[in-house]
Amino acid sequence: MAGERYVERAVARLASYIESNLATELRAIETAQGLASGAIRDPVAYVPGRVPNDNRPIVEVYETSWNHLDHAQQLMSVSCEVLVTHLGDADVLAGQLTLRRYATALADIIHDDPTLGGTVAVAILLDGESDMVRGDASATRHILVQGVEIHVQEIT
Repeated sequence: MAGERYVERAVARLASYIESNLATELRAIETAQGLASGAIRDPVAYVPGRVPNDNRPIVEVYETSWNHLDHAQQLMSVSCEVLVTHLGDADVLAGQLTLRRYATALADIIHDDPTLGGTVAVAILLDGESDMVRGDASATRHILVQGVEIHVQEIT
């Protein structure tokens, strides 16, 4: 990941941090809630960008905007979105519960280390939302979007 600057660095570091920590946090949630290990499916892919509709459990991380906070100090704020998608069945409530568990896991890993392992100045949780698309009686696509503001600084 050498040579990244600002927006690219923010997206790459957030995606990498989530990929390294999300499964562990999902296992912790399962334990805390008395669920069997693996009851919450791990994402099968972590993508530092947007991808076409994909019904697999997948995490996309991408930028939506950025702002120079301090030009002299080379400090930039990058607004990112973390999009988690999974395909559920006709049990819509179970799918919503899974999304809530993903939301909890994302919040917990960022609260636990807002510097994403020392790779950014700070990561700040913003607003989140969820949605779903109903297919036939056997399929429902669940979508979670969590906003995260990343402050990155070029140190020369």
